[in-house]
Amino acid sequence: MDETDREFRARMERRNAAQLPLVLAAPVEDRVLFIARCVRRQNIAEISDYARGLGYRVFVIESSDMLRHRMAAEKPAAVVGIACRKELSLVEEVVHVPYLVILLDRCSCEEVDFDMDEAKELLSRAGADSTA
Repeated sequence: MDETDREFRARMERRNAAQLPLVLAAPVEDRVLFIARCVRRQNIAEISDYARGLGYRVFVIESSDMLRHRMAAEKPAAVVGIACRKELSLVEEVVHVPYLVILLDRCSCEEVDFDMDEAKELLSRAGADSTA
């Protein structure tokens, strides 16, 4: 991981810390988890089951059009997204509600990993204080 990536990840961690109270203010049933389609299938299944167990609605996003459609159709009050650095510009353009970011290990179009423990911890923190 080069210094630029470390700095970016640190900035995302600070951003998540600032956004967490805003996400917590949204009832868990009004939150969605968006997962980039390039994540390994077994990881999609595991994190999807975990998030649903906390009350999140979960969607695997295959394109920018799909993200726009889901945002319009679901009208979430808050979002957690599992995405790569490149996809974040789209997220910032489309998602106009509080959101948390779980970064993928790398930008690639297939079979990418993310830190499952970090994702579960972030989702459970965001789910624990639900106003639901």
